[in-house]
Amino acid sequence: RVIAGVPAFGGDFEAGWGDWGADGGVWQVGTPTAGPTSCYGGTQCAGTELSGNYGRETDSRLVSPSIVLPAVTGYEEVHLRFMNSFSYYNSQDWGQVQVQVWDAVGSSWGDWEDVGIPVTNTSGGWSLKHVDLTAYSGKTVRVAFYHQAVDSSDYQNDQSTGWYIDDLHVTGDDDNDGVG
Repeated sequence: RVIAGVPAFGGDFEAGWGDWGADGGVWQVGTPTAGPTSCYGGTQCAGTELSGNYGRETDSRLVSPSIVLPAVTGYEEVHLRFMNSFSYYNSQDWGQVQVQVWDAVGSSWGDWEDVGIPVTNTSGGWSLKHVDLTAYSGKTVRVAFYHQAVDSSDYQNDQSTGWYIDDLHVTGDDDNDGVG
């Protein structure tokens, strides 16, 4: 069963950026011509450098609009689910889901916090990923997809296509089985 009160939040990027943003200049929204040859659903998705490889020494966040996560109790959980495809050159280059919490008292965003397991190496195509956001229930948050690549100047052709995100949403789970 899905928990009542889980907010409508999602993104398929079919309308472009919408309320999403990016810092660091690596993330793009559109139709990829490198990496996966198409988006998971529809014709637009978010990705690092849609037409080629990410650059050396790059770091950038794809940042969601703010969302108020529902307060949960007992075995209830809140999850972020999304389709992703990734290809990183080596384990020194990676992607990480991050969360930032709004501090209403200080009227500012807190530090970015890593959640879930980073993505490294290659996914081999589109796959479902889910990240448990239960620790942030009842809070106003922003979610980010953080891409980082180190300088591997000792190697030639040492980049890859990076990380692609599509069809994401927040869901609830009330029986602690990880399925919303």
